[in-house]
Amino acid sequence: MCLCSLVQKFDTNALFFFLVHPKEFRKEKVGSGRISHSSLPNSIFHMGIDFSHDKIVNEIIDDPNNFCVILWPGEESLPITNSYIIEQGQIKRLVVFILDGTWTCARKMYRQSSNLQKIQKVAIYPSAPSIFVIKQQPLENCLSTIEALVYVLKDLEKAGLEKEANWDDILIPFKRMIQQQIEISQDPTRKSYRGKQSYDLEAIKKRAQDGTRKRKLF
Repeated sequence: MCLCSLVQKFDTNALFFFLVHPKEFRKEKVGSGRISHSSLPNSIFHMGIDFSHDKIVNEIIDDPNNFCVILWPGEESLPITNSYIIEQGQIKRLVVFILDGTWTCARKMYRQSSNLQKIQKVAIYPSAPSIFVIKQQPLENCLSTIEALVYVLKDLEKAGLEKEANWDDILIPFKRMIQQQIEISQDPTRKSYRGKQSYDLEAIKKRAQDGTRKRKLF
């Protein structure tokens, strides 16, 4: 499954640092995090679990010219459009850390990485459920890495920290990947044929359109 021709490149002021769990790195060859990284030239894709003493990560965090934040849920998380985030992003280079993996893996990465716990947590507010229906989400308002990224970019644009762009186009290869997986599941000639368990395309479209109430995810 090659999606390379569908990937569009977007230049960003912020540096996006994707921290991927080894399980995700080995298992998902065309994963949400990989597509995200491919779409952003100004990004880093780095594998590990405990980043407390990771040289690359710490060089970024310790650089006084950087203002680092991490997308992570919690009462201390600030909206990306918060005035403090905007002010710091105007005088320093904004670095956004995003953990790529299942929720179980992401929690382990965060809890073991003392350096990540010390940087400012930021929040996004999804306006619709995830379209990643080929994977079961732990909660209704949980998103894939690439969907969360698009919300971050849109918020940064609103805050004046990123230029105006069609950020939703980042999702084009992701949507195609989902569609291909669904088509494969519905093909009776394939071993992966699911019969009556196949995904309902109309239900998927409806799910993507529903859920307009805002919920705090990160």
